[in-house]
Amino acid sequence: MEMVGFLLFSQICKVCAEVLFWRVGESQSVELSCPITAQSPDLHLYHCSGHSQSTLLSLRQGTPPTVSPRHRGRLWLDGGLHSARVNATLLHLEPSDTGLYVWEMTENNSSKRLIYEQKIFLLVESAEAMCPCSSLYPTVLYTISAAAGLFLLIVFSLALAKCAKSNHQGPLPPAPIYVEMSRKEQTMSQNIPEKPSHLEEARFPVYANPSYGQAQEHHYASPRLLKMQG
Repeated sequence: MEMVGFLLFSQICKVCAEVLFWRVGESQSVELSCPITAQSPDLHLYHCSGHSQSTLLSLRQGTPPTVSPRHRGRLWLDGGLHSARVNATLLHLEPSDTGLYVWEMTENNSSKRLIYEQKIFLLVESAEAMCPCSSLYPTVLYTISAAAGLFLLIVFSLALAKCAKSNHQGPLPPAPIYVEMSRKEQTMSQNIPEKPSHLEEARFPVYANPSYGQAQEHHYASPRLLKMQG
């Protein structure tokens, strides 16, 4: 059981080591290359996506290269079967270009097919997918704008409250002249003591009012005799 697990693990590691994972953005380009041997009469580049497989490029001796109609105008070829390496550059990538890219060649005078050991899994993502934060920009901007508006509203309200308080505690406007004069007359009348009436004087005894006794004495005094000079 341990031997089976070890073999399975080794196969998984081998497959992972042979497959390169490339993550690129939309409208970018990638270069796919494959070495050529003297015994290679033809070469093919396959694109495997999901359950479908298509041929992007086919090179055969004595015939011009064949390019897939969907990739025509976007595939640039450098080298050929007589060169040491073939380079195929895929331009203006689209999300539909995502998938596994495999080079396959055949030996001379043989039907045996050889698959290039280096396989490439290409993941083409859109600009928004490459930057997840881009979808959050409108929400962040709205939040910042709302916070700034609320802050300005609070500051404006505090300023209005402060101005209203300072105006309420300010000096009172001067009163009109007739109001001021009536106020002074009222103050003076309150400071002058009232004279007692005759009834109040009658209620007090004589000894409580010295001036009253003096007036009675002068009233009953005998008239003075005037000395006549001859």
